[in-house]
Amino acid sequence: SNILIYICANENLTPTIMRNIVKQSFNPYQTLRTLLKNPNTPSDLLMKVHVTCLTTKKRLASHDNCPPSRLRELSAGAHHDVKRGIALNPNTPIDILWRYSTHKSEETRKWVSNNPNCPKDLKELLDKYGDHKAGGEIIKMANRGEDLSGVVELIDAELLFEELAFN
Repeated sequence: SNILIYICANENLTPTIMRNIVKQSFNPYQTLRTLLKNPNTPSDLLMKVHVTCLTTKKRLASHDNCPPSRLRELSAGAHHDVKRGIALNPNTPIDILWRYSTHKSEETRKWVSNNPNCPKDLKELLDKYGDHKAGGEIIKMANRGEDLSGVVELIDAELLFEELAFN
């Protein structure tokens, strides 16, 4: 009901009160989905949310309290809008950030770079090559420990040429 939605959105609710609301609800699944709108919903309740639609997945992936295990679950075959929430979420496991950093979409790589827990070495690669068409491939090579010197020299020369051509 609308009253329940209003109550669940209240950021002053304690986790105990939230858990009691879910227990006493006639429709706990709807109540849990409603609690996704509350930034203070604890991770144990977020683990109980049934992911049935894209909107629920997006809200869950973007929730600051979403546990890493749930983000990992959501990352498998994620829709573009869900990937955004996962890539920006500070709880996202590092291996998923590395995987998303090799995505063909420059936008996805920028989201990873903006994650507050993006590893420094990955962020440096993304900041330098993330918006390059070969950025995903460069990061894959770096992750495999391959020598990047030849590729980096080629791209640096290309970027320098573009800079000189447009100035």
